[in-house]
Amino acid sequence: MSSVTPTVVVVDVSADSASSPGGIYQFNPASITASNGTIVSFRFSGIPGNHSVTQSTFGTPCQRMANGFDSGFIEARETVQGVFPTWNHTVKNDQYPAWFYCRQTTPTSHCHAGMVAVINVDKAQNTLDDFRAKALQSSPASSSSNSPAAVKNSAATTSTLTVAPSTPSTSAVKSGAKGNRTSSASPPVGAIVGAVVGVVAFIGLCVAALMIFRRRRRRRVAVEIDLEDQMQPRPLILNSQEVEKAPSLSGTEDTSMLSTILREVRSIRRQMRGTSRADEPPPVYTDS
Repeated sequence: MSSVTPTVVVVDVSADSASSPGGIYQFNPASITASNGTIVSFRFSGIPGNHSVTQSTFGTPCQRMANGFDSGFIEARETVQGVFPTWNHTVKNDQYPAWFYCRQTTPTSHCHAGMVAVINVDKAQNTLDDFRAKALQSSPASSSSNSPAAVKNSAATTSTLTVAPSTPSTSAVKSGAKGNRTSSASPPVGAIVGAVVGVVAFIGLCVAALMIFRRRRRRRVAVEIDLEDQMQPRPLILNSQEVEKAPSLSGTEDTSMLSTILREVRSIRRQMRGTSRADEPPPVYTDS
């Protein structure tokens, strides 16, 4: 049994420039007719851009429908092969229209700028122009949040996301290179702090070593001076008690002792010469 290849309808999300017919914020085509089993492939080719495919109702064009499909935010980026990210939506019930919009609000609300579309529009009752007019007239405050949300499938639809392999664009590479240069040019704070701490510690060690050297030098000089003082002879100093104990002789005693010594000397000389002069009077010494 051979499988049937489903029909694929490609819808471009956004445009490359504001000069494009319909402006930047648009789905092209904005009105799709698809039977059950048809795959509507949304190709995010508007560069730069970040958009969503979010289901709403005809009465509230810029508000998410409960349990409706939602692609979440997908960034448009071109790959090396020249293809773009795609999000696929499979039609399950072609009897009812599926109204949808882009819920991005940066830099402005895309829905309120007219970025809306429809699958299987009900031409008998509502038109795409009416749906877009409602979106343009609605208040931005009533639109849904632009935060990403999980995809919710309704009973009539099945949605899948396919993102082709990609590489950064030229502008992204330039931006990244510029960011890297800025990051590398910033001074390493940790290295600067470490260097300052090291210099302060080195200066402190030098000051401490100088103080220790000077202290040891003072001690060595003091020891040398003390040794010189100890090696010098000290004069004999007698106190008053020692002076009082020292023997003292009067003038008369000195003369008498000297006379006695002289007499003994003469006596010894005479004996040596054999003569005696005992009758000679001894000399008399006076204290002049």
